[in-house]
Amino acid sequence: MGQDNELMEKRVFQRINVDFPVEIRQPGADVVINAKCRDIAAAGIGLVVDRQMPLNKNLMVKLQIPDERQPYSVRARAVWSQEIESGIWRTGLNFKDIEFFKHWRIFRLPGVRRPVF
Repeated sequence: MGQDNELMEKRVFQRINVDFPVEIRQPGADVVINAKCRDIAAAGIGLVVDRQMPLNKNLMVKLQIPDERQPYSVRARAVWSQEIESGIWRTGLNFKDIEFFKHWRIFRLPGVRRPVF
């Protein structure tokens, strides 16, 4: 094992590039944070947001998938957040639970590469 192994991707699930809005709420707070989902996988999502997200706090994330169906919410927590330009943050959230059949809707979006089974 060398340095190259340290740089290898550690994700278990394939990430899919997407572009749709999400709403984030922290339980007990009345604030709604609007963000853009940039990539998604079975275990989490990558967001672009106008603030640093609190790490390791419980969040409710409403996924507004552009497929003319109702949005759905999942519990998540922010695991990393990095400012990519002044006032713009890239943030990674891990899902705490998810219904994979609802998640499947993302693969049906135009331009999304479908998995091969």
